[in-house]
Amino acid sequence: MRIATRRVTGAGLVALALLLGMSLAPGTASARGGYDRCTSGYSCYFSDTEGGGDLWYAPGPGCWNLGTWNPPFNDRISSVWNRGGGVVHMYNWVGHWLWIDDVQVGQQWNVYGGDRRNDVIDMVCIGSTP
Repeated sequence: MRIATRRVTGAGLVALALLLGMSLAPGTASARGGYDRCTSGYSCYFSDTEGGGDLWYAPGPGCWNLGTWNPPFNDRISSVWNRGGGVVHMYNWVGHWLWIDDVQVGQQWNVYGGDRRNDVIDMVCIGSTP
């Protein structure tokens, strides 16, 4: 019995990678991880510490109720990188908006499991307050 073999060329590997949806360009979003996924000019919110987990970008200045997004991002934030143009003010809904913390431009913010601020943020305001 003879087994047919075929030599795979560089072009064949490129075609296979593109077919599988792999990115070949260095520095693309799919190749980045953690805080590096945050694009300059935005404030970025992560479901895990150190920029891990799911990511949500604030679309711009103003107040954003995270429970109204699809999918909702409220009560999920464990880290933030503010690469935007204004201070980020974070709030928890407890029958009224309770201020939790601020993140200055250029600052990274992390909270861990035992911290009362972990996974309670329901609204962020960029450059303003409610």
